[in-house]
Formats: sequence, C-alpha cells, structure tokens
Amino acid sequence: MCPPPGPRAWLPKGTLSPSAVMAFPSARRRRRGQLLARGGRPATATGLLVALALAGRCLCWASPPGPSRRSAAAAGAAAAAAALAGIAPAAHADQFILPYMKPGNPDKLDYRDPDFPPVPDEDPFVRKLQAKSWAMEPIIRTRLFLMEEKRRVQPNPFADYKFFVKRVDSSTQWDVLDEASWKSASELGKVLLDNDLSFRREEWESFVYATDKDQEWVARNLNVTDIVEMPPELVEKIRLIGTRKFAG
Repeated sequence: MCPPPGPRAWLPKGTLSPSAVMAFPSARRRRRGQLLARGGRPATATGLLVALALAGRCLCWASPPGPSRRSAAAAGAAAAAAALAGIAPAAHADQFILPYMKPGNPDKLDYRDPDFPPVPDEDPFVRKLQAKSWAMEPIIRTRLFLMEEKRRVQPNPFADYKFFVKRVDSSTQWDVLDEASWKSASELGKVLLDNDLSFRREEWESFVYATDKDQEWVARNLNVTDIVEMPPELVEKIRLIGTRKFAG
C-alpha cells in the first residue's frame, strides 16, 4: 500500500529516490554508501526492480498532474516490472484497426485473373513490359514449382545441397543430384546451366543434361537421389497460359 501523498514523504531525509538511483551512476554509488552506513546490504538487480516498481506506483499516485521526469521514470519502471512479472498490458480493439485497410473493395479495383493476360496499358512503354512479363509467365510458373520442390528435397538450405537437372526425355521431369554427383557431372560437361529457368538475382540455378547419353551416364555412375515431376494440372495450366496471347 502506498504512503500518503507528499514529495518523498516516505523516504528518510537525505535518501535518494529509486528512480534517481537507477538514472545516475553517481546516485547509485551514493545510495550504496547510505545502505552500507546503516548496516544494510546493497540491493540486488531484482530487488532494485521490485523497489523501483513499488516506488513507481506510489509516484504515479502522489505526483501532481502534468508530465515530469519523475513520473516518466515511474511509468517506465512500472512497465518494466510488469514485463518481468509476465503481465501483458490490456489490449484495446482500436489498436488493431489500420486506417488504410478498408473493408470490401471501396476503390473498385479490378483484380484480374493471373491465368489470363493483362489488359494492355495506354502507355506504349508499359505495354512492352506487359508483353515481356506475360511471355515469361510459363517459365516463372515452372521456376516457382521447382523452388517449392527444392525446399522439400533439401529442408536445410545450408547443408546437404541438391541440384535439379532437367531430363532430356521429358520436359516436365528433373533428376535430383547430390553435391558430389553434380560437381562430377559438371566438370565432365555432362550437366550444363539452364539459362531459361535459372534466375541469378534470386540465387536460383537449374541445370540440364547436355545430351541423352550424358543423362544415361549419370544414371549409371552417379547418385540420382530423386526425380521431380510436374503435376498434370500444372502442366495443363502452363499449356493454356502459353496459348493465351497478349493483345498489346
């Protein structure tokens, strides 16, 4: 329970307040000397926090209205003590309302189907960008599929590296090689970089066999850990995207 109001009425004369003790190193040394002179022990970190929290509650009750250094320190001390005690501050519904998030579609934006080409823009430069982007859509969809499969066959991104090599006999299948096998095949020129599916900016690389004989040699002599195949529904969607031409 807090003592009656009054500036530092509950502290002995000449004793520094807990907020001052925490705020200034010289004040902490003076406080330590006062405690030792009275035969007491210097407070531990936990004890100081508890005392500071109690003092903060009292200061908040006894301080006059208006901001002050003491009230700010007391409020901070109370918040720190509450955090240490695991007491979460009360949540208000207003704090989760974002002013820029409007319900529904008040701006009447046209969300196009990503499986269809965009509406040509009036600006010729923008139309060229739209045409290039739509032409890359089948490759982008394939690349995204392989990136997802990479996370499956190589859960740890920093070890046990795996490499995708596109098969010669199928445009929707890739052999998965471990690092040692990939290095051996690359040094012998049997595995080459797939310039279409690789995207250096995203640090993504995909590979392709140089010939069908190289694919057979790798299967016989190296370690093919897995074979990744694109699902039929994705193959069909990519085929349809390729038939839908940009009208610009």
